[in-house]
This record gives sequence, C-alpha cells and structure tokens, in this order.
Amino acid sequence: MFQKDKYITMPWGHRRFSLPLLTILLLINFACNLPSLTVTPSDSPRATDLTSPPSESTRTSIPLSPTRTAHSNPTSVVERTPALLPTSIPPTLVVSLDDLLATCPTEEEIERFQIDFDIFIDPEVGLPPYSCEDTNPRLAIYQALRAMSALYFDQPLPWTSYSLYDWLRGAVSGIVLRATEISYCCDDQNRIVLKSELLSQPSYSSWYDPQSGIGLMDLVGLIVHEARHAEIGGHTCGNSDDATLDEMGAWGVQHYYFLWMAEHTPPGLLTPTQREAAITHAETALGRICNP
Repeated sequence: MFQKDKYITMPWGHRRFSLPLLTILLLINFACNLPSLTVTPSDSPRATDLTSPPSESTRTSIPLSPTRTAHSNPTSVVERTPALLPTSIPPTLVVSLDDLLATCPTEEEIERFQIDFDIFIDPEVGLPPYSCEDTNPRLAIYQALRAMSALYFDQPLPWTSYSLYDWLRGAVSGIVLRATEISYCCDDQNRIVLKSELLSQPSYSSWYDPQSGIGLMDLVGLIVHEARHAEIGGHTCGNSDDATLDEMGAWGVQHYYFLWMAEHTPPGLLTPTQREAAITHAETALGRICNP
C-alpha cells in the first residue's frame, strides 16, 4: 500500500499543498532571487589587454612625404626615403661654398640629382652638352643643386622643417630649361621652367660675383621662389607682389632664404662679402611685399 501524501494548509487560504510540491515551489522562488551573473565570452579581451600596446599589425603607419625615383613618372607620388635630415645637419659637411663650387660635380652627385628631379633640356634651345666648364647651363643647374644640398643652418627655415634641398624635392618634380621670356612655375608635370639663356651667364660660375652683383646664390633664390609657387599658388598683391610676409609667399620665402643664409649659416661657409650680398638680396625681396 502507498502512503498518502501529507498536506499542509497555508495561512493565506484554504487550499492544501503536498509537501513535495511545496518544496519545489520554494526552490524555484530561491533561484529566481539569486543575483544575476554576467558571463564573459572566452574570446573577450582581458582587462590587462586594454592597456597593452597594439601589435605591429594594428598600428597605423605614418605616410612619409612624397619623392620621385629614376624610372617613375615625374608626377607620380611615392614614399619619400626615410633618411631625411634636419635642416641643421648637412648630408656632407661643407666648410666653404667657394671650395665646393671650385670642383666639378661627381658622377654620383649627378646621378642623385637626376633621380631626385626630372631635369629636362628643351631640344629646341640648342644648348651644348654637359661639361664642367664655366657658362655651361647644365653645370649651373648641378652646381645650384650641390649648393642647396650643402647649405645648412643653425635654425630651421621659417617655411619648412626640411633641409632646403629636401624641401625642393617635395615641392616640385623637376627643372626645365626652355627658351621662354620669363622663368615660371610650373609646367603640367609640376616642373620649374627656367629661362635657358640666364644659365649661360659667367656670374653663375661662382656663388657671388662682386663685379656683376649676382651669382649662383641668385639662381638658387629664383629656384626657391618658383618652387614656392608650386605649393601655394601665385602672388597676392597685384600681378607680381605678395600681400604680407606672414603668408610665406614666393617673395617671403625668397626673403628668408637670403636672410637665413646671411645670419644662420656657420662661420666660414660664406665670406663676409657674400653675407652682405645676401642681406641686400633679402631686403630687395622684402620690398616686393606690399604689407611686410
């Protein structure tokens, strides 16, 4: 015989419940009132992972400034080589610009210039082939680039954190010699166009010729002027002047180029006469700014 279930009468009513059923109801009520637990998936990051440095695969690479290679389209943009030098550190220490320009460019230097810039001579100009002789237009270009590479200062240039040469590399793709009335920037391949007959001047065989009052420093000043146009556009005061010095237009950077050459190059790099000429050229450029 089976024993009958025992019943209990609850105080809030007359219904009776069996003891096994009451036990089940109490267990269910207890389980429903337990504190909730959050289950963390096994693939969630641990707390310590949140402060760990990102892996190499997740880091964002910083694009480098643009440059050109020997076999690429001159207008194409590729990564600049990471070996950029601050303005205050020259690629090769040059004690005197006069001593540098008294020597011929090496084959390695010429190859470097042709890699960094698209140097184009318009065949219609009929210029003589390259030779390391005074008045050779190609020599003037190479010597100007050698000087730009050798110039270094005790403070960064006001318009760029790069050296003068590396800034030029980023601003334009090349230099063209062409029979034109004026030098200008730029052709459809972002190359400076220089008036070819200017580069045959005997004065360009030295950094500064006291008799003529000009020299290779003026050719570099012209290159700096035109390259700045490639970055910010044309003049802002009339057709040929800049409105302010602060806008760092073509005349502004030409002014600072000469000023930095006079006041921020190491002793011995320039002669006192060359420094005085640079100050004069800086003042001339400043005079082309309407509200300096």
